[in-house]
Amino acid sequence: DYSFNDFDIDEKKLDTLLARALQTRIRYNESATKKSKLSYGFYGEVLLYVLLIRRFSAIKAISRGYFFDPMSKSETKGYDCYHLIDSESGPELWFGETKFYKTFKAALDSVFSNIEKAISDNYFSKSIISMENQKNNFNIKGSIIEEILNNWEDNPQIKIVDEIKKYNAKLIYPILITANIEKEGYDITIQKTIAYINSLNVDFSKISFNFSIFFILLPVKDEIIIKQKVIEWIESAKHVV
Repeated sequence: DYSFNDFDIDEKKLDTLLARALQTRIRYNESATKKSKLSYGFYGEVLLYVLLIRRFSAIKAISRGYFFDPMSKSETKGYDCYHLIDSESGPELWFGETKFYKTFKAALDSVFSNIEKAISDNYFSKSIISMENQKNNFNIKGSIIEEILNNWEDNPQIKIVDEIKKYNAKLIYPILITANIEKEGYDITIQKTIAYINSLNVDFSKISFNFSIFFILLPVKDEIIIKQKVIEWIESAKHVV
């Protein structure tokens, strides 16, 4: 689901799709150092995909894997997910971010170091325009993103933000934070994390249209062990159907 759109997934060929994904849809180098492997961003991104699809019924507009360039072998730029929900008040574009760190504080510091840029007219507009080359790969034909891009192609002078307002669309910015439970236990970890979020001051004056942010907190016992297990799974070519 992270690497391919629904219409590209053949359940009878999951082995083939897995091999293709590892070479062309995510950053993974089997010969890389252990430290480098543990730093890859796809751990959290895959979790975010699972949660948005299964828990929030947010349909992916396009799988993140389509933006990966195997020649550059670097993390994909832009938002960590591109999902859509048609709500009663208008279309919602769920473009979010995820961090999978040892501590919640470190993960949040990383998020907030960039959040004013990520939630801005300029960054959002560039992200939409960057999807132009992927129009044929959209998971949802006739979606609001496709319509906006069609309008922009006909008239590149229009402002993407004005199009968003015209369609009464809203940016939903889900932030998935996965990190270790602190020694005080699960409840205290959550309480401390929420308190830390509330203590941070952010200037959102660079975005002019409707938006909302929410955090998904996922405490785990040991993030390193989880990532190591994923690496073992990948390199042993095992998968669960």
